[in-house]
Amino acid sequence: AFEIASGIKAGTVWINGTNEFDAAAGFGGVRESGFGREGGREGLVEYVRLPEDRPYANDPSYRASPIAPLDATHKLYIGGKQVRSDSGHSFTAGGVDYASASRKDVRNAVEAARNSQPAWEKLGGHGRAQVLYYLAENLAAEFGEGPWIEDLFEAAAMADKFEGRVHEVPGRKLVYARPESLGVLGIVPPEGDPLRGLVRTFAPALAMGCAVVLLAPENDPSAAVLLYRVVEASDVPAGVMNILTGPRSDTLPTLADHEGVDGLWLFGIDSADAERRSASNLKRVWSHPDAGFAMDAALRAATQIKNVWVPFGA
Repeated sequence: AFEIASGIKAGTVWINGTNEFDAAAGFGGVRESGFGREGGREGLVEYVRLPEDRPYANDPSYRASPIAPLDATHKLYIGGKQVRSDSGHSFTAGGVDYASASRKDVRNAVEAARNSQPAWEKLGGHGRAQVLYYLAENLAAEFGEGPWIEDLFEAAAMADKFEGRVHEVPGRKLVYARPESLGVLGIVPPEGDPLRGLVRTFAPALAMGCAVVLLAPENDPSAAVLLYRVVEASDVPAGVMNILTGPRSDTLPTLADHEGVDGLWLFGIDSADAERRSASNLKRVWSHPDAGFAMDAALRAATQIKNVWVPFGA
């Protein structure tokens, strides 16, 4: 029964019972039924604001290494491979040419993320933590020690520790509130502090079993290009992380409209248009002025709660 319950895409599952509710146990839907929880500890966070968001300041210590003046255009990273833009277009930032992602590239990235996400979630928290630790080691070897390593280590450490709760409710029943991966996330990192902004925004999503489509900063995509080269060599399964460069005005509307995206994380931009577009399939939209959010808030935003009701005793 528990195996079947874990495979059902629903917010509440009853075992040997039906249509039972209690204030101690949260309830709510997923996808077309809406999202969010009412009741229980998981529902309380929607109404109570914790002392949040440690002070965040851009770290100027990271500087991209000088790039030789070669006639080259940096590619997109989709499905574990570096690929050219479907349109063949490019744009220039800081004197360097980058592929400009088209709507077809966004769709390809979402498809790759959708195909890889179930296996990534089933890998389990411990397995995902090992991959993230290895990625952190490779980032440290490439860029040196910095706050981005601390962010990645913090997310990896929580991969197998962000656990569910068991509620005891009247009627000799237990309710297991189980956090499950939200699915495929589209992430728009902040423009400032490119490397840390990228790492801090994708790390909690990957830790919770999500696959991501990351829209690189427009003003300085160099950190994103260097990042995906490290990701390629770090045992991250193909399709779990996809990185697109190009004007966000071309890519974000397509990402927000896409039915295969389960949530959007937007940092440092106006989220009104993306929220309106996301209403088509009730995507969860999480916005923040910068990357100074509390890690616990990001872990909650990357998961959805499933409540499983189980009777016990006579």
